[in-house]
Amino acid sequence: MLDTKQITIIEKIIQSPIWQKKGLAIELGMTDRQLEYTIEKINALLKESKIEGIRYDENSVSTSVETYKYLVNIRGNIEISTDKYIFSKKERVLLISLILINGNRYISLLHLQDYLGVSQSTISKDLKVLENNILRYNLHLNYDRREGYKILGRENDVRTYLNRVVASKVGSIDIEILDYYIKRYMDVDEYEVEVLVRKSAEKYGINFVENRITEFSYIICINLKRLKDKPNYIQNSAKKYAIENKNEYQMVKYILLNLDISNKNSVLYITMLCLCSTIGEITISEKSEKVFEYNRKFINNFQNISGISFEKNNKIVMQMYTHFRSMFYRVAFEYPIYNPLTAQIKKKYNDVFKLVEKSIDFLGKEFHGFPEEEIAYLTIHLVGFIYKENNKRDRNIKAVIICSNGVGTSALAYLQLTSIFPNIKFLEPVNFEDLKFSLNSIDLIFSTQYKNELFTMGKPVFIIKSVMSAEDKYNLVQRVYSELTDINSPVLTLDSVMEIVNKKIQNRKVTSDIRRELQSEVFNLNNKNRALTDNSQSLLDVLTKDFIQPNIDAIDAIDAIGKAANPLLEKKYITNNYLNELVKEENMNRFIISPLVALPHTKPINGAKKIGLSIASLQNIVYFNSIKPVRYIFIISTINNYSHLPLLNDLITLISDKNFLELLSSGANSKEIYWWIQKKLIEKMSNLK
Repeated sequence: MLDTKQITIIEKIIQSPIWQKKGLAIELGMTDRQLEYTIEKINALLKESKIEGIRYDENSVSTSVETYKYLVNIRGNIEISTDKYIFSKKERVLLISLILINGNRYISLLHLQDYLGVSQSTISKDLKVLENNILRYNLHLNYDRREGYKILGRENDVRTYLNRVVASKVGSIDIEILDYYIKRYMDVDEYEVEVLVRKSAEKYGINFVENRITEFSYIICINLKRLKDKPNYIQNSAKKYAIENKNEYQMVKYILLNLDISNKNSVLYITMLCLCSTIGEITISEKSEKVFEYNRKFINNFQNISGISFEKNNKIVMQMYTHFRSMFYRVAFEYPIYNPLTAQIKKKYNDVFKLVEKSIDFLGKEFHGFPEEEIAYLTIHLVGFIYKENNKRDRNIKAVIICSNGVGTSALAYLQLTSIFPNIKFLEPVNFEDLKFSLNSIDLIFSTQYKNELFTMGKPVFIIKSVMSAEDKYNLVQRVYSELTDINSPVLTLDSVMEIVNKKIQNRKVTSDIRRELQSEVFNLNNKNRALTDNSQSLLDVLTKDFIQPNIDAIDAIDAIGKAANPLLEKKYITNNYLNELVKEENMNRFIISPLVALPHTKPINGAKKIGLSIASLQNIVYFNSIKPVRYIFIISTINNYSHLPLLNDLITLISDKNFLELLSSGANSKEIYWWIQKKLIEKMSNLK
């Protein structure tokens, strides 16, 4: 019988048949002893089938070709059941919660013991864990002699919990636990529901991201009993939007009729969830809707705040809308969002994250807050737009990226992979269903999620993280290049270089020093991304007191911009043409990034020579386009779409502090203001460490 740990190790070995033992243990969160113990349990099963076991010693873990093929085969055929699989504590608690939420009959300890194949004392302990877990969702565990165990709470909280379970499990090994639950306890077949959803989506012209269509199918299955038991429930926020006019409403109505549900409120509820998962289609009616205008406003805000000018602005607005629409409805309907990359995105792309947060603030006010998880998703979309460069070199090796989580995640993967492997031509990311159309024209497959079927297609497959560390990148390069040598591509790896060095030099200390220096100076993958970071500058890198002008006297907006820009002009950070472009701007309102604060900027091609910022406060308010009042002007000079982002991150920190704006108008001189800025930003850097 297999358990979660064993299945996870099998998946890792399928991804790569050779591992450094320490690296595999860290990847799995195990000690060496735990890893060895779990491998021995797998080997015992392999021995029963007369298959050679997984090899391991102090340094490595590996498999033979025969064992590898056998593991691929058994992983594809694993079916979760109590006679073939041992549930972990976490899995038991999840199953108990679903059984008790959707159960209509009397359920006792003995029933749960029978369902899960464990002792009564184990079930009792699991119930205590469950009781604590569900409190955060405003649910509570109840028991009485007549009705047995039940989970009780408001219908909205119950359904939110069910939807959150699905959102957090799709794409992970835990989805198989949901499969087991639905198959055994729900009067529905998830596979048949997903087939119905896919056919219905095609019939009504509805598009889903790959993982979202699976998630939506599970959500229908997991909510079916609630729809039948509580048919008149509808979330209040659903009434605010005209969702009956959407194509999704007609599609959901058709799906539910096929599942013997015709209640209008049930159709509205599932339509509400569907809108949280579908891709926005650009139609005439969609363009006229408020959501599309919000999307355009967000992109414009981002450009105005960041100083970035997208060359193909309309195209980016259209592309962003495919994600923005579902994001809007998730926030509006308080749909549970699960983004495991949030912390990594905030850390790796903090400058862009802060700018996105500021750009979407207008919606945060409407919804009383905006989830960081959604800001992170918007960030990875924009990172792709900002940093992606066309690489037109002729490359013989072709690869494809399979990304089930959406355009943003695939853009992030594409950005990293093209940076790591400039000699490989990456095709546009595709979902798994469309891979068959590209299979004959590619050499390698990269995927952000494990899927057993990928390893049966006869191509080398590499499972990658959406955000890779330097070590992740190094290990990936070694694995990819070892595969490329098999298809006659001339590649150079650290190991291949050291193999030659070791033949010529016998002194281990010398060869160790050589390896360390090569890894640092030649094979260090952080160097691959220096183009994005070496020229990046913070505000403290470029600001001196000479660029600060408190309380200048200006007669109008044009005069104010000219005087505010003067330090940049004098020190040749910008040209006269750059200033001319600023003052002839017809829509100066776009420069205003918050009340009384303006950030005039134009495209680098108009005369930006260096990254710089000038700061000015006005004695008297001036009006941009005779409408918007301005008291504080920050002129920014940018040389590309990314090097100034740390500077802008610092600027947002400053203008978000009311003490800073008050200081600019207080009569303080430029030296005092500069020292205040320096102190504030040094504190910020200390807090980030």
